[in-house]
Formats: sequence, C-alpha cells, structure tokens
Amino acid sequence: LDVLEVGVDRGQMLTFMMSGSASGRPSILQRWDAVDIAGDPAMLAAKGYTHYTRFNVESGARPALDRHYDVVVYLHLLEHLHTPEACLRAFLPFLRQDGLIVGGSPTMPKLIADLGYERRLR
Repeated sequence: LDVLEVGVDRGQMLTFMMSGSASGRPSILQRWDAVDIAGDPAMLAAKGYTHYTRFNVESGARPALDRHYDVVVYLHLLEHLHTPEACLRAFLPFLRQDGLIVGGSPTMPKLIADLGYERRLR
C-alpha cells in the first residue's frame, strides 16, 4: 500500500503501525508519505516516513504531490480546521480509485458536546 498521512505532526500514526512489527515497516506498506505545515523532515525520515511535503491544508490550494495513494489518513486533524471539507477535497485527486480515507477524531467531554461542537464535526 501507498499511504499519505495528512497533518502528520510528530509521526504518531506510523510509529503505532510499526510498533507491532519486529522488522520495522510491515511488508504491505510500500510508502508512507507525510504532509504537514511545519513538520521536521529529518525526524519524520528517522521514524520511517518515505517523503515529506510542507503544505498548509487550510490554504484552499491543491498540494504539489506527484503520485496517487491507496490510503489517505487524517488522524486528529479535521476537528482543528475551519473548513475540513476543503481539506478533504484537496487530497481526493491523489486517492486511487477504490482507495480508502481513514480519519480519527478525539472523543469530547459531555460539556463540550452539549454545546454543539460535536454536531458541527459530524
């Protein structure tokens, strides 16, 4: 699989994926590329990321990527954006036909959910 992780931060997702493998990157993963506004390319490479692209996901522009991916990962990113739909649309052209989008968002305390924030995310 070729994977693109958007909003990679410190590389927690790939670290988690590789934690169960004694030999490093699982053989099913050919590439795991990273996109973030302010990533540390050396640190991400040391963690196993294949390529890093600096990009502001809220810019409304299309990122300068030169490949297509089987999976696009949005881990704890969309809930921080003013226009999460625009971020999703920006990366759809790079998702292969029958590709998969994987997203994760933290659970909110009841007080914040009751204020309507959880409805907004849905």
